Amino acid sequence: MTCVTLPSQPTSPLLNGMINPSGNHSNLGKKPRTPLPPIRKNSTPPEPWAKSDSEKVELFATHLAEVFTPHDNTWDSDVDKKLATNTQPSGNLHAFTLNELKQVIKQLNPHKTPRSDLITALMIQEMPPD
Repeated sequence: MTCVTLPSQPTSPLLNGMINPSGNHSNLGKKPRTPLPPIRKNSTPPEPWAKSDSEKVELFATHLAEVFTPHDNTWDSDVDKKLATNTQPSGNLHAFTLNELKQVIKQLNPHKTPRSDLITALMIQEMPPD
């Protein structure tokens, strides 16, 4: 009877150093952590690095104040005119009978997508008649 012994460590050069002694593969594909550098203050002349948390907060607040300015609230007369126009039809609606309404409901395409009210044609067609 021949006894074969298996190596205790991986023999593949690709696997060497990738499995820790406990057999855990948790470090596969992970990059080593590098510390984040301090934030540089952009000013003329250049100031030293912002190292403390309070310096970083002040620098970030200054940056946001420079980048995000308040919105100009001047009123646009064109927008005012468009909002003032009547969007409803000015003519009177003609009267219709219940039978005409039923005919229109039967002709609705049940496969069309609903509009903003999310009511589908199929929902209307499946409503009880009374």
